[in-house]
Amino acid sequence: MMVNAADKGADKVLELLKKHSKILYPDLILPRQSEVAAAANADFDAADQPVSWQSYPLLQRMRGSLNFLWGRLLLQGVEEKSDIAFYGCSENVGNTFVSFHLAAFVAMSNGLKTIYVDTDCDAHPDNSHPVGKTDLPGLLAYYYEGASLEDCIHPTRIPGLSVMPSGRKVPGRPGNSIPPTDKIKKLVESLREQFQLVIYDCQSVLVKPIEITFAQYARNTILVSRYATSRREICEQTLESFKANKIEVTGVVLNQREYPIPKKIYDLLK
Repeated sequence: MMVNAADKGADKVLELLKKHSKILYPDLILPRQSEVAAAANADFDAADQPVSWQSYPLLQRMRGSLNFLWGRLLLQGVEEKSDIAFYGCSENVGNTFVSFHLAAFVAMSNGLKTIYVDTDCDAHPDNSHPVGKTDLPGLLAYYYEGASLEDCIHPTRIPGLSVMPSGRKVPGRPGNSIPPTDKIKKLVESLREQFQLVIYDCQSVLVKPIEITFAQYARNTILVSRYATSRREICEQTLESFKANKIEVTGVVLNQREYPIPKKIYDLLK
């Protein structure tokens, strides 16, 4: 069976990631974007009833995979009362989807008081985001408007899960503003005290270098890579950025891995 150039390149990325960190989940398969958008619209509209496994089929479908990922994190020494900063090795690798749904899964299945924090203050939230489109005060209001953390934390219909969205845009403030690092430090320390698990959905450090501040104060750092999408040189630069800041990567999630040889054959070789 022929192995094409894309497969060879993707395997080099995998070798690089294995060299620098432990692979927490090698075969995570993400649903299509249309399914993500449908789930956001269905599950985060105004309603009185809490979300259940039955009313959230997308999460139900991923239940086994997320349980495996959470178990691997616990084996890596991640404590239940802790925080995790998720970073994509590059853009469009599924970082938001993985981080948000892990937060939802842990809140629902383990009963932990959990918060998901969307740090992408430069994006324009829409219905394709798991939290959905929101004009609620969030991280931007905390950074620049003097809002308290309490005003920026919002409960969801998922039992035990709260979110801090990036929030509404500040009028007159230019895009790509650099947030004050002292506020990031205070945020991380305060949320760790208030919640049993804090999950940060961070932008790539190559796109916005200031985002590495979350990893400097959070206790765990996870990289997300996507098969045949994340390029080796980009992954290498990302790893070097963490190394230069003396940040140890807890592990890597590699999603949508494809096998040029049938997976059953790989399994026989393990």
